[in-house]
Amino acid sequence: MMSDDRNHTWTCERIKSMGIYPLGSLVILNDSSIARVKQVHNEAPLRPSVQILMTPAGRILKGDSEKSVDLLTDKNLFIVRAISKEEIIKRVGK
Repeated sequence: MMSDDRNHTWTCERIKSMGIYPLGSLVILNDSSIARVKQVHNEAPLRPSVQILMTPAGRILKGDSEKSVDLLTDKNLFIVRAISKEEIIKRVGK
């Protein structure tokens, strides 16, 4: 069993290498839009760059209408939580 210090160090290193939200993770933002994590910032793991997949109104964005947002610079938006594909399907099906 790891000591508390080693466990804490291991956890911190794991977060630095993968991020809280790994690349490709699906997340819901505070404005209810749904996004996919595109880039993780090691210095700010809770504020990655994301690609908006669905607007707060439920409009699915594709191709040229896709929007990328860097949460490190856009302080108005933040991740509320991760969301599963199944949850997204339920939202679209409403």
